[in-house]
Amino acid sequence: MNPLAIASKIPLWAYAVVAGVAVLYVAKKGGLQNAAAGATVGIINGAGNVVMGTAQGVVIGAGQIIGIPAVTESACKKAIMNGDNSAASFHCSAGVFAKWQYLSARQKLTGKTFTMSDIFG
Repeated sequence: MNPLAIASKIPLWAYAVVAGVAVLYVAKKGGLQNAAAGATVGIINGAGNVVMGTAQGVVIGAGQIIGIPAVTESACKKAIMNGDNSAASFHCSAGVFAKWQYLSARQKLTGKTFTMSDIFG
């Protein structure tokens, strides 16, 4: 397994996205030194979650590094009840958010209503 061969297969846009996130993170933290300290804490937290046995540990740790709030069901339900797409996109898991969007679109097209139990099943 040659790491350089693998790296050469990654599309250029993926590197651009990573670089953009890094720049935004450094700007948000107010400098490179603060960013490095925050990233170290986030990586350690993410690694700790992986060691504890959760496959999401690195993703959650990385999200918290750049300021993405953790998914919480109560905040998700509140955002959905308020019809707040922006808040729901942060507080809901991808599956719940997608189901809500689908059910909302279906309601607009067919008039068929849905409940929270349809979303959170």
